[in-house]
Amino acid sequence: MEVSQTARYAGGRPPCRVPRPRTRGQTYAEWAESHRQRGLEQGLERGLERGRAEGRAKLLVRLASRRFGAETAEQLAGLVRAMGGEELARVGDAVVDCDTGDELLAVAGNGATEGGKR
Repeated sequence: MEVSQTARYAGGRPPCRVPRPRTRGQTYAEWAESHRQRGLEQGLERGLERGRAEGRAKLLVRLASRRFGAETAEQLAGLVRAMGGEELARVGDAVVDCDTGDELLAVAGNGATEGGKR
């Protein structure tokens, strides 16, 4: 025997409200599917952006290794790990513009402490 949804709760009402569709004629299932799809798209975009940033960071570390040596590259890897797009671009410019590994690390370190996400 199947019990109706409202009969399961004391007082005949569920403990929380189910969101109503915002568009006339839209069923709850359609509304829920559209919100699920939007969430998937947002998650995918965040994942792609994170992947792009990781790829940029790896490239910067590789370039720093070739130009300034492995020790500088290892230190740089720790600094760029949490940086966003603009910060990574600034460090990329520094890889080209700086004359020494210490100078590069100083530029990258300023981004990690001032505008970084640390």
